[in-house]
Amino acid sequence: MFSSVFAMWASVGFSLFLAGSVLHADCRTLVEVISAQMPVATKNLNWTSSLPFRPMSPGIGEIGGTEIRSLIGMGGKLYAGVGYWMDLSKADPDLPGAQVLRLDSNLSQWKVDLELNDRLQDGPNAGLRKYLAISTLETVTFTSDVSGIKLPKPISVLLVGVWTRAGGLDIFSRTENSSKWSRTSLVPDSMAQPGNQVRSFTMHKDQLSGVETVFAGSSPFGIFSGRYDPSEPGGIRWDLSPEKWEIDPPHKLPGKVQKDRVMSFAENNGKLYATVYNSLYERQDRLNPVWKKVYEYFPKKNYDGSSGLRGLTSVPDPVNPKKSILIASHEGNPLLILRIDPNDKFRGTIELNASSFLSGLWGTPVGYGIAAYNKMVPYQDIRTGEPLLLMGIEVITPKAPNVYNVKRWNKTLKKFEYENWNAGGFFLIRHYDGTYDFGNIAKYVTNAQIFESVRTMIPSPFPDDPPGTLFSGGFDANHFPTHNSAWVYKGIP
Repeated sequence: MFSSVFAMWASVGFSLFLAGSVLHADCRTLVEVISAQMPVATKNLNWTSSLPFRPMSPGIGEIGGTEIRSLIGMGGKLYAGVGYWMDLSKADPDLPGAQVLRLDSNLSQWKVDLELNDRLQDGPNAGLRKYLAISTLETVTFTSDVSGIKLPKPISVLLVGVWTRAGGLDIFSRTENSSKWSRTSLVPDSMAQPGNQVRSFTMHKDQLSGVETVFAGSSPFGIFSGRYDPSEPGGIRWDLSPEKWEIDPPHKLPGKVQKDRVMSFAENNGKLYATVYNSLYERQDRLNPVWKKVYEYFPKKNYDGSSGLRGLTSVPDPVNPKKSILIASHEGNPLLILRIDPNDKFRGTIELNASSFLSGLWGTPVGYGIAAYNKMVPYQDIRTGEPLLLMGIEVITPKAPNVYNVKRWNKTLKKFEYENWNAGGFFLIRHYDGTYDFGNIAKYVTNAQIFESVRTMIPSPFPDDPPGTLFSGGFDANHFPTHNSAWVYKGIP
């Protein structure tokens, strides 16, 4: 679906183009007009729960979790990455470790495909699970091996990034035709502090060598590369030395924002890009590759703890369909969607002030937010044929009726303050021309599920599902203890 959506995107041309500079929240009335003229089936899905436990239930079962952090398909099956970060029962020996779940068909039940039960033996976290969460999932498909020799048939590899309470940096992987998981330690446990993770994956054909290369973006070690090697247990031969930065990104300052986490990748016009905090880097494909900073966004005010740019995505430029642009979300207050044009000296503009946009549509203040935790999702509207991008969001709406209230201690004011996370399960819908609408999961659900944070979305990989079927998952603990708050819902037009 992804390639067909992109092809349709490029063929739509000027018919949907209104103005390349339609930006910020003042496009609200335009979005309302578009929505009235072209019914968006994406907004009207019938959502049903997919995971086998009640939301916020107190027990510990084979499957649970505080967050679903990623959904991905491979070989006609669906996989989910589960985290137990901030779990109220983290000290309970029965609590599972971070998990990868598998759904084999539209009629089957979720199964545990990978469970990481390792426990720490010493230190302040002794007895707890080594891995807090599956940080990201991705599928890459190779057509050639490490030497560039064409394979008899393509081979897909499922990649798993993990978030650890120990040091080091690990990746788990398995090929499509094997059920055996393998672990690769890119950095040994003895190095660095706890909290390391691989946060993003992608594939790119090196323009110099022509060899297909997979990339892993981490925190805090940078970007690692690997190539397909059937002799390796997990199918990939990783270079254990990270690629070089032309200028190193700044590292995390104590108590301040984390500035070294590689959050997302995108290929644009044959070149590979990555986001790190508020900057965009371009890979220079050469004998000794290097990552060069090409764009930096300077917000007037940022949220303490923001990871900056997320969900980097390449889309066709409606002004010139032969070229493409990059868009990314910027976590913070306000929540912004940025448009970056590599064809115009990486000129950056604010495509949407999502906080103001949603405030205007909902009639209530919207503050801090995250959009596209991992990626933006290509999706084709089944009624109009329009290619869309979906972005799951998390936002604070202090005066809205549908909020998940949590209490945080304010060290400066020395008192508790409530944070009002919207529990409606909202996601942004980007039209081809750069205008926006939004969808809502909770509106179509009658139970007490808390849809705080849509972290991940993916079109159904099952051919027996109706066209336009969508899986969505999420919850974000936001540093507050919780239990069995992870959710996956299936939406059918």
